[in-house]
Amino acid sequence: MRSLSVFRISGLMLLILALGVTSGCRKKKYENPITKDTQQPDKVLFDKAIADIERGRYEVARLTLQTLINTYDTSEFLAKAKLAIADSWFREGGANGLAQAEAEYKDFILFYPTMEEAAESQERVCMIHYRQMEKADRDNMHALRAEDECRQLLVQFPNSKFAPRASQL
Repeated sequence: MRSLSVFRISGLMLLILALGVTSGCRKKKYENPITKDTQQPDKVLFDKAIADIERGRYEVARLTLQTLINTYDTSEFLAKAKLAIADSWFREGGANGLAQAEAEYKDFILFYPTMEEAAESQERVCMIHYRQMEKADRDNMHALRAEDECRQLLVQFPNSKFAPRASQL
């Protein structure tokens, strides 16, 4: 009886081994080295920073993104990291945060003018000044700047999806 059960167990192990060998002989599909679920260090840093931005930890996110920019200067996430830094300042708000966001958005437009996100950056600069407009009887500096920035969006990116909204503003 005992030898019969050993035979069954060894037969089962032989079957599992055979399945493992035959499945290993098939061609494996080539995997793109840059996918959403990779564990590449630049992708890990970018994902961590985005999670920090979503949780309101803007300073930590900016430090992580700056590490990514300084360490992986050929990363495909370089432009997105630059934009995420600007977005973190924009989300943080306040006079200082919005001024920093404007500077970062302008830098993004300067370094990546052909990317689709450049139009979005210009729209955000327009919105920074539009949101800072106060009552009509007060200083109209932000109203003039908002008008200039929205006009710049229409001139620089006339076919973007942000152009109709900018023309209304």
